[in-house]
Amino acid sequence: MVADLAVEVFSPSGLDKVLEAHLARLEAGAREEFSIVFRADRVDAAVDPILEARMRSAPISSIAAAYRVLLGKVGASACEAARQRLARSLNSARFEALSARGARAPRFSCVPEPTEAPDPRLIDKLANYQIDLDVIARELESRR
Repeated sequence: MVADLAVEVFSPSGLDKVLEAHLARLEAGAREEFSIVFRADRVDAAVDPILEARMRSAPISSIAAAYRVLLGKVGASACEAARQRLARSLNSARFEALSARGARAPRFSCVPEPTEAPDPRLIDKLANYQIDLDVIARELESRR
């Protein structure tokens, strides 16, 4: 019997964790269809208030403008970064060996799918602004 599993993730490193667990189950002989849903909407809902607060307290307008650029874009950018990580994992020798034994690549979707090309480098800006996406992701995961 093939199990059908779906997991929501909120950060690129969250994707790494669920993908590692999935690959380990496949290596142990599990047969499963796996879907990964990146919830960009929930990431933006958590990050945007932080950015807005920092915009209001910014000492000069150029700093506020730097935060404004990120509003509503962090989730899609994080989703794109996760999508790129997944592609690298699926091109690995490890997954190639699993694929030869019949394993299928997990399905990946972003909610909502971006309407414009996201820039995964925006994630680096979060680190520069001392906003830790992994902390936000853990908080979102705890609300499930």
